[in-house]
Amino acid sequence: LMSCGGDGAGKTYRASHWRTLGEWMNALSAQHGARWLVSTSRRTGRLGEDALRDTLCPQHVAYAVWWSREAERILGDLMGAAERLFVTCDSMSMINECIAAAKPLTLVDFGDGRPNERYRNALAKFETLGLCRQSTPGAALEADVPPPPPLAGLVTPKVDELVRVMGLPC
Repeated sequence: LMSCGGDGAGKTYRASHWRTLGEWMNALSAQHGARWLVSTSRRTGRLGEDALRDTLCPQHVAYAVWWSREAERILGDLMGAAERLFVTCDSMSMINECIAAAKPLTLVDFGDGRPNERYRNALAKFETLGLCRQSTPGAALEADVPPPPPLAGLVTPKVDELVRVMGLPC
């Protein structure tokens, strides 16, 4: 699944950026024999969608939601159907949804601009915890990516510490 955001979090995109993303997706499809599920969002915009759609080879796309043409609220379904998730790095909510899906996740960084330091630190922390990897269009990807660690293993120690500190019953 390629989940596409748009302008936000310090990032801006031009049609050329979306074409570059589409070319990379075509190359990955050819290299790994995969077909894409694609979902754009309200922030992708019609011009970005058109550039991506026109660049993607139809045989590399299994299903696509082009938000500005026909909004479908099925991102959760697409995440469930996908083996691997890719999401643009401009939307913390989409990133967190993908992390919660507990599948191999790649944050795709392209476009102009740079998120603020707090945002960048959050993305770095996600990567340090093994919840995702970061990449840019054009970069090679490993075919076999280990699944992320179970979220319960990351959350349970924090909850246990909170219970201990607050003196709450277990």
